[in-house]
Amino acid sequence: GLILFKAEAPLRFDCEIFRLEGLSNIIGVYGEASKVLDFIRYGKPGGKTQVIGVKTGLITAWSYLVGRLPKPLNLILGEPTRLLKFSFVGATGALVNLFVATLIFYLKLAGAYISTIVGFEVSTLWNFILHEHWTFRDLASLKPALVLNRLAKFHLSAFASLLSQLATVYLGNIVLGYNYTVSLLAGIVVGFLINYVVSRYYAWK
Repeated sequence: GLILFKAEAPLRFDCEIFRLEGLSNIIGVYGEASKVLDFIRYGKPGGKTQVIGVKTGLITAWSYLVGRLPKPLNLILGEPTRLLKFSFVGATGALVNLFVATLIFYLKLAGAYISTIVGFEVSTLWNFILHEHWTFRDLASLKPALVLNRLAKFHLSAFASLLSQLATVYLGNIVLGYNYTVSLLAGIVVGFLINYVVSRYYAWK
């Protein structure tokens, strides 16, 4: 599918093929380049800043709508399938964290703090392996030799997520006086979003 806009002023090129064709008045193109060119050549000319062609599927429409959002939201919502995979892996990681930490603590292998740290580290490694081979497999395959580099960066992402969660809870509960559970949920959401953005655009960029 495609969504095509035509305007009087040249603002940007979305595809090199349009530059080669000398088309300088295309400011928003979504879809296969050859189909867009066929539409331009044989379709009726459009007016100023007017939609001159729309034939879109769900994915194309989503890309178009997200592209009009502010940059932070664009970074988060630009790849919905990847975001869902990341969410699923995070959920399994939380279960791994809980299981490992609880097991160590109740078997009296370590105290609460050490159990928590070990659980956090095991779940971080679990998440990394799943992200490396599933969530970000396409990106990881481009630079397979940098796996340790990505692992170190993912740890930074996890710590950044944890710190942002703690900061949100402190701000919401201690400073602003909101309910602890509400503050904690807000912190989890903030931490998750930061973890995703840092992972996607730093660890697996």
